[in-house]
Amino acid sequence: MLTQTSYDEFSLALAAYDPKPLINTLFPFLCSIDEIVRWRCVTAMGIVTAGLADSDLEEARVIMRRYLWMLNDESGGIGWGVPEVMAESIYHSDQLAREYLHMLVSYTLDDGPESFQDGNFLELPRLQRGVLWGILRIAPRYKEILFSMGIGERLGCYLSSSDNHVRGLAITLCGLLRLTSYQAVIEAFLDTTTQFDLFHEGEIFNLSIGAAAEEALSAF
Repeated sequence: MLTQTSYDEFSLALAAYDPKPLINTLFPFLCSIDEIVRWRCVTAMGIVTAGLADSDLEEARVIMRRYLWMLNDESGGIGWGVPEVMAESIYHSDQLAREYLHMLVSYTLDDGPESFQDGNFLELPRLQRGVLWGILRIAPRYKEILFSMGIGERLGCYLSSSDNHVRGLAITLCGLLRLTSYQAVIEAFLDTTTQFDLFHEGEIFNLSIGAAAEEALSAF
């Protein structure tokens, strides 16, 4: 199913499966070296989790907590693909967005001085890619909420990352959110030919950082 159908057929086919067993079956594919398989797994798990929230909200919460646990140091795991799945779930469910969007944003935050300022900053570049893609995914639907959470102030560290995928995704996000405060930083990338990958609407696009910078600046 993850490779043998078109993207639209694949999305429609998910309705034929029992949600909970399907999610358990899909988990290992988040680590697939085949990028199409991995991204379709992200899509499937997000759609199924969101659909479950409509029919059995408490069970969907259990699954979302499982995702959160996998990004916890105490879990002993790494959590590849989990930020992306959380975002895809949030994108398809307003209820899950109300309850868990702030947790996705927390992965861009360090702990603050106050007791309520609890950040969960993810340091591994591969997880940072997932968080940035996740925010890109949900931004068109929840832009004002993201702004209210200060996301516009959190992207500087990603723009200076040594990981080209992190930089490219951060630049793309700055353009989407029209974060003109980063204009000078982004202008410095215009001649950068390094490539990064962006999954969008069922396809993987290989883009240059320079092209992403040009597009972001044109959005300002």
